[in-house]
Amino acid sequence: MENFSDTIGRTKDSRIREQLEKKLSQAFDDKESLESENKKFEREITELRQQKAGLEKNIEQAKEIYQLLNSAQGETERIELRLRLRQQIQKSIEWIKIYPLQEPYQEIQETEEPGIVKIMKSKYIDKVRIKFRGSRDLRVLYLKNHAELSE
Repeated sequence: MENFSDTIGRTKDSRIREQLEKKLSQAFDDKESLESENKKFEREITELRQQKAGLEKNIEQAKEIYQLLNSAQGETERIELRLRLRQQIQKSIEWIKIYPLQEPYQEIQETEEPGIVKIMKSKYIDKVRIKFRGSRDLRVLYLKNHAELSE
C-alpha cells in the first residue's frame, strides 16, 4: 500500500492517478473487511474455547458424581446421595420440556433407501429440551431414532 501511495504522489497524469487511488481505496476497504472478519472469528473461537472448558468441567463433575454413587456402601447412603443430587439438579435446572413421539412406535422400520433401516430407541419420547439457570442456551436431547445399514 505504501508503494501505491508513493506512485500516486509521483504520477502527473490525472487518469493514472485516479486509477491508482481507486485501487488504493479498494485495498484499504478489503483490509478493513478482512480485519473485521478476523475479529469476528477470534470472538467465535474464544466463545467456543469457553464452552469447551465449561463442558469439560461438567464432564468431570458427572464423573465425580458417578464415582461417589458407586462408592456408597449401604442402601441408605445411596438414597441420601440421590436425594442430595436431586436437590442440586433442581437448583441448576430452570425447566425441562419433554416432547412425545408423534408417529406410531415401530422399533425397526424400512426406509426408501435400500439397505438402510430406521431404528427407534424410545417408544414415547421424541426429544427433551433443558434450560439451565443462568444460561441463555438450551440443551436438546434427541431420543427418537437413528438409521443403520441392514445386512
